[in-house]
Amino acid sequence: EAVMARLVSTLDRLSCWSTALLRVVHFSVILACPQRSQMGSIEVQYSFDGEQYTMLRLGYLTPVETVSVGVMCACPEGNGFPMTFEGFKIRSL
Repeated sequence: EAVMARLVSTLDRLSCWSTALLRVVHFSVILACPQRSQMGSIEVQYSFDGEQYTMLRLGYLTPVETVSVGVMCACPEGNGFPMTFEGFKIRSL
C-alpha cells in the first residue's frame, strides 16, 4: 500500500502544494526544514531513518522574524478517517 504525502506552503492566503507517493502506510517521518534565508526560501525534506533525506519541497519564504508551522491531516472527499500524531516535536536544527 501507499500513502500520498502532501506539503502545503501558504503565503498571503495563496497555497502551493507538493506531493509524494510514499510506499508505506504506517511510518515515522522526520521533516527537516533548513531555512535558506540568504535565498529567501525554505527546503522541506523527509526521512524514515533520520539519516537519508529526500527533498519534498523548495519554496519561497517571506523574510520575517517568525513563521507558523504545524501538522494536520485532511480528507478532501468522503467521511474522513482517524489519525494519530505521536511524538510530534518542533526544534531548531
